[in-house]
Amino acid sequence: MLRSLVGSEMCIRDSCQTEQCAADLEVKRQALADVQAQHVQLVEDRASEEKKLSEAEAVLSGAQAEQSKALEQLISSSESESVQAEALERSAAAAQEASTEVAAQEATSKEAEAQVQGAQAEMDSAERDNQERASQNSQAALDAAIAEYQRATKVAEREKPRLVDAQERKAKQLVALEEAQKSAALATQLRQRLQQALPKKRAKGQEPGMAAEMKEKAEALATEAAVAKAKAKALAAEAAASQARAAESAAEAEAFKKAQAQAQAEAEAEKARRKASMALHDPSKMNPIILQAKMNSLVREHASLNETNTMLHARDKEIEQQYLDEQAKYDGSMKKYTGLVSSFDEVCLNLKMEIRKTTALKPAIGGEGVCTTCPVDLPDHPEMLL
Repeated sequence: MLRSLVGSEMCIRDSCQTEQCAADLEVKRQALADVQAQHVQLVEDRASEEKKLSEAEAVLSGAQAEQSKALEQLISSSESESVQAEALERSAAAAQEASTEVAAQEATSKEAEAQVQGAQAEMDSAERDNQERASQNSQAALDAAIAEYQRATKVAEREKPRLVDAQERKAKQLVALEEAQKSAALATQLRQRLQQALPKKRAKGQEPGMAAEMKEKAEALATEAAVAKAKAKALAAEAAASQARAAESAAEAEAFKKAQAQAQAEAEAEKARRKASMALHDPSKMNPIILQAKMNSLVREHASLNETNTMLHARDKEIEQQYLDEQAKYDGSMKKYTGLVSSFDEVCLNLKMEIRKTTALKPAIGGEGVCTTCPVDLPDHPEMLL
């Protein structure tokens, strides 16, 4: 009973504070709901900001990639420009070498023509001298002058196609130089365009769609850079081939100069030898006793040659007579052979006729001939018996 009273008093006491506690609880619940709503909003705002940040990073990474690609293209264009510059230098050097070669070839051709004119003048002078003097020395000098003129003419004729070839190579080198200059100018223009197309610092309020436009420009510039690079490679190959041809032409020119010098030396040596030989055999400078001895030797040699000629002539007549005798014997033998063949044919024909007659008269025998014990068979080709 006492416990019941105590519990009742406690319930009466607590009943005064129930409404206050309920109100406080409701306030706390409302505050908790507000905090939860703010947390949800904060989470949503954070997700939205992270999404925007991701999009901005994607745009930034795309712009950086485009910038890196543009820089690579710019570097490649710069390298292509350097290659074009080197090709241009090589083409200019090759063109200069070709011009030098043409000048040298023209000088060589002029020198060869001058040699021809000099040789012709010398030949005309030697011909007039020979007509006036009509001596052995003048004739030898005329022969030497004619040989020198022919040699100089051949040298000049060989120089003409080489000059034409050198001029053609020069024209090709000039064309290659012009192409190299155009390619170098194109590479420089391409590099400048790439520099202008590099993405600049983005201004406030600029649209992100500019990256696509820059990408298209970069791709177009990359295509042009590839074309320029291919042209530069082709021009470099052409320049290398031109240098090789120039080196080959220089080697040929050097070999020709050596051969010309050798031929000139041989001609001079031959000329000196002929002069020395003429000096040795000049009758006006020889001893009369030696001349008499040479004359006697020539007379003896002439007599010996006459005897040999007479002997050979007699031998020829003897051989001719033997041929005629043998021809007569052969003709006689052929006549006898022809007569024998005719007689043989006639005898064979008569025998065949006799056999046919005998066979017709005595058919009981069997048609083998006159006698059955030894029949007569004649060959169809009597020539086989000879």
